[in-house]
Amino acid sequence: KMNGTDAVALARSLKDLCVDAWGGDTARIFRAAEAGDFLAAYTSSSEVRAYADWIGGHASLLHGEMREALEFLDRAVAGFKSLDQLQTAAYVQVLRLYPLASLNRFEEAISTGGDTRDTLLSGGEIAAVGKVELNMGNLYWLRDQFDEAEKFYRSARMRFLETREEKLLTQCENSRAVVLTARNEFREAEEIYQNALPRAEAAGFDVTVAEIESSLGMLALSQGHYDRALQFLERARRRYSALEM
Repeated sequence: KMNGTDAVALARSLKDLCVDAWGGDTARIFRAAEAGDFLAAYTSSSEVRAYADWIGGHASLLHGEMREALEFLDRAVAGFKSLDQLQTAAYVQVLRLYPLASLNRFEEAISTGGDTRDTLLSGGEIAAVGKVELNMGNLYWLRDQFDEAEKFYRSARMRFLETREEKLLTQCENSRAVVLTARNEFREAEEIYQNALPRAEAAGFDVTVAEIESSLGMLALSQGHYDRALQFLERARRRYSALEM
């Protein structure tokens, strides 16, 4: 019979698997969510349950189920806080920002992002701070506040360069290029995309590749290059379909 310590270690490993697979092998995340639920039911551990909810939040996001994702992540935050694991709870908060924004809870998302950034900065968690700043940039982009969005993207980029987080750096560059496209700065946006796309392809970041292909399609559409737009959008559609997203 598995003891509590081993169960928590396994649950943590399943969560790490989700983080590593994000942007690539989405099927592993869905399998991890199933395993996490089974493990939580098997052990009746509140810490394992919190990890399982965190993993469930990942899986729901990939399915596009924002309300369900937020329910999972809210439970995970509450679970870790009840265990006085405030730094771990802050990591979960990073993931909460996207579903909050998708559900039009912008003010809560921005407030949560600022508080989470401060908590992670105090702990020296540079890569995690970059993730918050990346998501904060996304929030401001959704509100058409492009200058503010780019400020956060630039800051996040410096964090990822410092920590050599290649996947996150590529995602950040894609997001910044989206903002440049919205500001009609097409040439600089295309340069960023053309550098980021082969890097994402070489690293096997399939979700990020699909995001960049979609963004290239929208860039071409903005410029009136409809054949090129259809080409990239169809490539992105097929890739998302293969990823079951």
